[in-house]
Amino acid sequence: VLLERVVTIYAQAFGECAEGRDYLAVRGLADVGLLARHRAGYADGRLAKLLPTAGNARAELRALGVLLDPSAGSGQADRERFAGCVVFPVCDDAGRIVTLYGRNTATPAGAEGKRHVYLPNRPKGLWNAAVLKSSPHVVAVESILDALSVETAGVGNVVSIQGTNGLGETDL
Repeated sequence: VLLERVVTIYAQAFGECAEGRDYLAVRGLADVGLLARHRAGYADGRLAKLLPTAGNARAELRALGVLLDPSAGSGQADRERFAGCVVFPVCDDAGRIVTLYGRNTATPAGAEGKRHVYLPNRPKGLWNAAVLKSSPHVVAVESILDALSVETAGVGNVVSIQGTNGLGETDL
């Protein structure tokens, strides 16, 4: 339920901030319907600002890895793991969000820093896994952006294995 709320906040930011949309458009991914269907989001920093100070939400998001612990004793506010990233929810075949994938919009290929951002200790699984139930054949690609490109080209039965570590022994 908490990841669902995070995805909703990031999707709202994606609609309001051009940075994430521009990043994807440069890669030929500008189909608003496709991006909305896959719940594209953008982490613009609003998540940490919207969270109530009372209650357990911050602690739970730290435990999930969405928020990073502020430096001990520094007085810093919570930082978002996906800050500056286009973010996509990764769901199991029943449609439940199991993890998040982020693509850093400020880190070009070959540059220092992480381009691909994942939640720690969370399953990577297959992105667009629901296709496995609805299609007798699937196209498997490495990244979510590759999968979106294939969908943009008109092939809807595509899944992303999310990099070279997306499939575990139980997925084979």
